[in-house]
Amino acid sequence: MDTQTQGINQERMQEFFGSMISKMNEQGSDVDPFGALKSLKQVAEAWAKNPQELNQSMQNWSQKIGEVNMKVWEDFVNKSKESVEKGEFGKIPKLEELPHFRWIQEYHKLYAEFLQESIQKTPNVSDRTKDKARFWTEQMVSAISPNNYFWTNPGAIREFIDTEGKSLVNGFENWVNDFQDQMPQMVDKSPFEVGKNLANTPGKVVYRNDLMELIQYEAKTDQVHQTPVLITPPWINKFYILD
Repeated sequence: MDTQTQGINQERMQEFFGSMISKMNEQGSDVDPFGALKSLKQVAEAWAKNPQELNQSMQNWSQKIGEVNMKVWEDFVNKSKESVEKGEFGKIPKLEELPHFRWIQEYHKLYAEFLQESIQKTPNVSDRTKDKARFWTEQMVSAISPNNYFWTNPGAIREFIDTEGKSLVNGFENWVNDFQDQMPQMVDKSPFEVGKNLANTPGKVVYRNDLMELIQYEAKTDQVHQTPVLITPPWINKFYILD
């Protein structure tokens, strides 16, 4: 690539990151209550100040995309040739083997690797900021995983065909229930009844801050120990430790 082209690419990169940073600045705390954009903004600012390194990183990524395109297509052609040689001409391939789905999966994987690698190599940014940026980036990349969407998930499409559409109906019903409860449900709550097979000890919140709540349960006996028992459940809100 000649010097003039590199200069144009670097200017475009600076304009792109400058625009992205401006949009981040416009976002208030109402749309970013966890401060996810703060670390990502610092990473973007650092790359905007180093357009030459960013341009080289983008070139490497483009090269990898080309390699993925060739590999996916070559694998599909080779498997097609093997089918012909085995006398299986006209055999319908599995959905997972079609280039369309392979490309989507490989592109997502490559994009995730590119973002994580770029964050790790960000110049003049603390390791703490990089760790935060990597965490939030991983959440966003996971959210756009092809397996999370019907038309890019060959397994979901195959299940739809095998069940004659019942899997999609069941999934829609689950979504409606989750929407009504305003929270995705991981278990069927219908078999549980408070006081019968589900405990419900009286208590109240005696301390609260931005991070946690301290609940003091009422004693059920006349005599209690002077020092109470403090239970700290896992922060993923699963009380497996109490099972």
